[in-house]
Amino acid sequence: MSGSQSFGSGERFYHSLCPVTLQGEDLVPCAQCAMVRYSSVEAAAEHWPSHSPLCRLLVKLTKAAGGKNPLDKNPGACLQLAGIAKMCLRRSLTQFESDVLMYPRSCNACSTLLASGGLACTDCGCSVYCGSDCQQEDTLHGEVCKLLGENREDFIYWRNKNLQKEVESLLTVTGVQEVKTMADAIKQLAPTITLDQPQGRAVSSVISSPLTCKMALPIIAHQATLTVHLVGSRQIELASLSAWCMLNVSRLVLVFIGPECSEPQQPVPPSEGVEYQFIPPCTYADFAMSDIYSEPDIVCAFNCGFILYSSWAESIPHMVRKSGAPLVFTEYYMQDCQANLALVQDLVPVKLIQEPKLNPFRSFISERAPVAMWGREAGKLGRGDVVSDNAHVVVLKYNG
Repeated sequence: MSGSQSFGSGERFYHSLCPVTLQGEDLVPCAQCAMVRYSSVEAAAEHWPSHSPLCRLLVKLTKAAGGKNPLDKNPGACLQLAGIAKMCLRRSLTQFESDVLMYPRSCNACSTLLASGGLACTDCGCSVYCGSDCQQEDTLHGEVCKLLGENREDFIYWRNKNLQKEVESLLTVTGVQEVKTMADAIKQLAPTITLDQPQGRAVSSVISSPLTCKMALPIIAHQATLTVHLVGSRQIELASLSAWCMLNVSRLVLVFIGPECSEPQQPVPPSEGVEYQFIPPCTYADFAMSDIYSEPDIVCAFNCGFILYSSWAESIPHMVRKSGAPLVFTEYYMQDCQANLALVQDLVPVKLIQEPKLNPFRSFISERAPVAMWGREAGKLGRGDVVSDNAHVVVLKYNG
């Protein structure tokens, strides 16, 4: 498994790794499309059944464009190509195929496709350049080099392992005392590992949401039962089920709500003092006006995207409870976090408990960001090359 809990798992494409052997040295590009590179002829032959549909299509599109790959010096074409591929293949693209289009082996500075050769960054193994001039032009790479390298390292480590089971075996302590950083929490919960290791970063991804929620505990009255509404629930909340006991309350009720929310197919493992409630798919506004609504002590919306989906506007006034229950929300990008806050403030009067900031309890599993889809505006929009779950946080409550 690779990537964060939000982005899911599946076979991923890295232009610096053979998809069969995961070797990174002496790779040879596919003789047809030149987009995927292999460690041997045998590896290419083994991968051909899964690679051939997209490969053949890319060859046709390149011929139609006069022999020039549509992605050459035009990374923004990835979305159009993905749409064409979906239509021609009559199915959705696999994660690997999407990655081939989104993260091709192209120069970080000028976007020239480099099937082979070029100057690769030896630190992260993820970035490549036409030469030293282009490498010097990429002045921002130093800010993300380590994170890109860790993302690649995590993919290699977890590819044939069960992240969830291994993380549960590492969590030797169920409760956590007051901590100020994720590193402190890891030291308490899994003292044999650190955030410099794939295992430590994986633990951080599982405990990030409970620890972020815990930031709101000091502003509510102590009580025997704590009810937390997890709004817009997706994979990240479900992946953290085993870690919620670290809130250290006598009884915890977790209520999962969202249009995409559904009860897990596999039975939820019991956890002493924790009750799980899965509301049938609906918006929070619908839930708040239903007969089954229960007043929360804390409302959480992780990686919320308030500004990206118009359906949030109807629910936000219900999420900021007049009872005084705090709302905790997180975002991938600081600029989006600030915009989300502005939207909330336009919809309902609030008292800001925690201004937008880098979350000390963010997940330390980094995921490559699809910056190509933003084109030249990526920098202006605050988009970076990597993202992580719960990266930026805000805590607020009703002010009426």
